[in-house]
Amino acid sequence: MKVGDRLKEIRFSITQQKINEFAHLSGDYNPIHVDEEFAIRAGLGGTIAHGAIGMAYIMKMLYEEFGSSFSKKGRLVIKFISPMRPGYECRTFGEVKDVSSSSIYLSIGVERVEDNAKLIVGEAWVGI
Repeated sequence: MKVGDRLKEIRFSITQQKINEFAHLSGDYNPIHVDEEFAIRAGLGGTIAHGAIGMAYIMKMLYEEFGSSFSKKGRLVIKFISPMRPGYECRTFGEVKDVSSSSIYLSIGVERVEDNAKLIVGEAWVGI
């Protein structure tokens, strides 16, 4: 890999069903995720997805590119910029920013497809 290389994006949709299924799997039934009326009263304008949903797609992108190298010698730091909402079409992104003799440094995240609005941003390092 070289500076400027891009990882293969993963596209995904946010639906209330996906949010509800994640709540069931994780046990995280925070009402901002599963109760529309509560989320509106809380000032969120409606339910929002668990941040871990977007993070899971980032992890999948990194694993598909680097395999066990990422799971054994990788790390990431992310920041949640804007909520993912039902109805959003999203995609992951990853770009190589630096390559050294011991690691690859990347800019990573999730953005909304329609306008490229960043929803999650971060950095990842993969040992080589």
